[in-house]
Amino acid sequence: MLAFPTEQFFSAMTGDSKVKAERAERSIFECKSTITWFEKGHVNGKQTREIYSYLKRELPTKGSISSKANDVSWNFAKFLVDSEGKPFKRYNSDIDPMDLRNDIGFLLEKKETDDAEKKRQRRPRREPKL
Repeated sequence: MLAFPTEQFFSAMTGDSKVKAERAERSIFECKSTITWFEKGHVNGKQTREIYSYLKRELPTKGSISSKANDVSWNFAKFLVDSEGKPFKRYNSDIDPMDLRNDIGFLLEKKETDDAEKKRQRRPRREPKL
């Protein structure tokens, strides 16, 4: 799991939303050993990180017709990427990370199947004995 923190939304939060975000951030930090953390940066605008430009382009917001509509709308947006680095699915910030389990399981099973097929194709073919 990779985490790309940003402070682009924090100043817009007030009251309950700020408390919820702080709680969510604390729970994420509890998993810190299983997450690779990157420096804080931008997810929208002119200084958008390259990874976010790529993810937003590959997984646009459903029904959006402008690039602005593809912007990350709030903290804790999630993008699921397969083992080959291909973006698979985009999730809003209100989606609990545990709700990604089925999609993650699907991608893991797909990788196992793909790996087994590649291994089978690499086996040398034996010539039949005459």
